[in-house]
Amino acid sequence: MDRTEDLIKKVCELTQKLTPIGDMAIFLGVSRVELVMELNDIESPIAQVYHLEKAKASLEIREQNIELARAGSPTATIAVANYLKDMDNDEP
Repeated sequence: MDRTEDLIKKVCELTQKLTPIGDMAIFLGVSRVELVMELNDIESPIAQVYHLEKAKASLEIREQNIELARAGSPTATIAVANYLKDMDNDEP
């Protein structure tokens, strides 16, 4: 896969919009298999930007749900409880 700055920028933008990998491949004009292989290469700048932007988007959603839970949203409270479980499960 050609790792141009333009391609990396497009991956960044699509990831920020939580675009599924299959759709992302279509927008980028590459095969899904090729994109998956690229994302599995931890040294790839494309994989690095994808994982960073995905983590940022996830953090933003968690922050919003925490605020909603503090305001009394039952659905957000459940989501926040699940985040805590995920943290516990991710610990060594």
